[in-house]
Amino acid sequence: MSERVAELHDFPDVVLEGELVVLDESGRPMFEQVRGRSMTTTRNSVMRAAATQPAALFAFDILWLDGRHMRDRPLIERKATLQRTIPPARRIMYLTHVEEHRRGLYEQVSQLSVQR
Repeated sequence: MSERVAELHDFPDVVLEGELVVLDESGRPMFEQVRGRSMTTTRNSVMRAAATQPAALFAFDILWLDGRHMRDRPLIERKATLQRTIPPARRIMYLTHVEEHRRGLYEQVSQLSVQR
């Protein structure tokens, strides 16, 4: 992925589950821009897109780490491993685990008119 999304690089040997997004000024995802970013192929076009429409990764799970499958581990443990493994960065956001008030959270997110 890093050859097409220059601002997300230097990861260890890892497979993450998450959502790659380009956000507008108000923090809403712009899905068409993500599609456009996925079509960039030359280094110059990748670097230009990184500067004009920077992408961010919303990571919520780690599936593979340093040659080991992680899916047999509990989700809470995988989320903790994810935060320890991937260094904090402006372009990587962690989605927290929600145990309580899930229905209320879902209703609030639904009102944002973003992809579900």
